[in-house]
Amino acid sequence: PKDRDIWELPKRLLSLTYISDLNIPGEDLFMSKRDFLPYSFTHVATGQMTRQKLAAVNYEHEWRNDLSFELGGKYLDDRPLSGYEYIIRGKGGERKIDGFTTSELSFGIRYAPKAVFFQTRDRRRYLKRGEIELNLKHSIGIDGLLGSDYSYHITDIDAYKTFRLPENIGKLSLEVAARKVWN
Repeated sequence: PKDRDIWELPKRLLSLTYISDLNIPGEDLFMSKRDFLPYSFTHVATGQMTRQKLAAVNYEHEWRNDLSFELGGKYLDDRPLSGYEYIIRGKGGERKIDGFTTSELSFGIRYAPKAVFFQTRDRRRYLKRGEIELNLKHSIGIDGLLGSDYSYHITDIDAYKTFRLPENIGKLSLEVAARKVWN
């Protein structure tokens, strides 16, 4: 029975997140712990930063048959700080913008039979991946929703498969991932 932790199998998890923090463009720390001490050390001077306000709601639902799905929504307001600019280049030339806002809805589905993991307090550590794993996620940015500046569609797909080689030579693991930004 599920009695120790909210991350136990089968997971039924509703999470709400709000972050108002500095961000270094190119580093996506949304799903990690931003207050992790080693993140404060860097090998180069960081003069290019933005201020982000991010709010997200996410629901994850798992079944014992190794199938799971995820529904979510995310709002992001990103404004550059001194030393950093957002410049849009297009057919009409260049123009500087003060920042951007996006609002998106997402849906994902995952199938990973025979995966073996070790449950820690706040995450799963996979000891053995299943013979096959399939992930599909689609995000839709909606122009005008909560002040969003853009509309877009992003599809992520990845597949993992383990092949057993003959004569007990070993195994071959293959992982393929692709992302398509539709507009």
